[in-house]
Amino acid sequence: MIEEKHYKPNVYRSIEMQHCIEKSQSIALSTAEVLIYGEEGTETELIAKTIHKFRNKDNDSEFVSVNCSYMPDSLFNLELFGRSNVEPGLLQLTNDGTIHLEDISELSLYSQSLLLEVIKNRSFRRIGECYDTTVNAKIVTSSKKDLLPLVKENKFNFELYYLISVLPINIPPLRKRKEDIVALAEYYVESYNRSHIYNKKFLHPDTLKLLLSYEWPGNSIELKNVISRAVHFSSSNAIKPKDITFVNIKPVDNSQYSNSLKDQIQSYEKSVVEQALKRYKSARKTADVLDVSHTTILKKIRKYGLEAYIT
Repeated sequence: MIEEKHYKPNVYRSIEMQHCIEKSQSIALSTAEVLIYGEEGTETELIAKTIHKFRNKDNDSEFVSVNCSYMPDSLFNLELFGRSNVEPGLLQLTNDGTIHLEDISELSLYSQSLLLEVIKNRSFRRIGECYDTTVNAKIVTSSKKDLLPLVKENKFNFELYYLISVLPINIPPLRKRKEDIVALAEYYVESYNRSHIYNKKFLHPDTLKLLLSYEWPGNSIELKNVISRAVHFSSSNAIKPKDITFVNIKPVDNSQYSNSLKDQIQSYEKSVVEQALKRYKSARKTADVLDVSHTTILKKIRKYGLEAYIT
């Protein structure tokens, strides 16, 4: 079931994003497959949720998002198919709902072949079973990479590509949707204000100018983290430019940007976690402040070697 606090299509003011949302609504009832393209940190999940919401207006069916990045075949098999009807996988548990497969480009060719058969036949058969299990769930895929070059390099199943890309939706990066920068920033601040009776925050006009001048290589996820950080660390109700911290405030050269996006995002992620740990000295408090799970923070601490900051 979609929680409304995580579903915010009306926040967006740019024509480009409104078109994406309208397109996702118009194709929600189609039986054709949907492939969502978007850079790291763009709203691929929101578009998938929009499809789900308009496809399932009259019921409480589940929406599940699965990140396929570096997922080994055994785990992918177990996640989707389960072990048996007693221990079913997502294809059964989701029933009439929606499964969003993120980073579909990262699946192995073997896992791609399994997915191909599921989408083609709307059913699957586990090893050792003599009957097929029907799949009623809507499968929506998304990718940060252009899949066609991968098809040409024999790194992505050509039949699966043509099957899942019947209805493509391309989400523009945040740097090309300036109207959404202010809209989202204000939305994130207001989300904080709704949970706090006192100490209401607002964005200083100079801060809005600063946010608009930045290129946002991490897109809306980076914006959310920047605002969350500023809200918690600012010493006054007005969030001023001094409260805003970027990895690199200089304009990003787009030709270099595509080759270094992953490094930039990881660098920013490390700096955010590190600063929060320095202040709170606690993984659990850091998780609360950054609005992620305790397990996620523990993984980031190990990934970036930040154990020294925990007392």
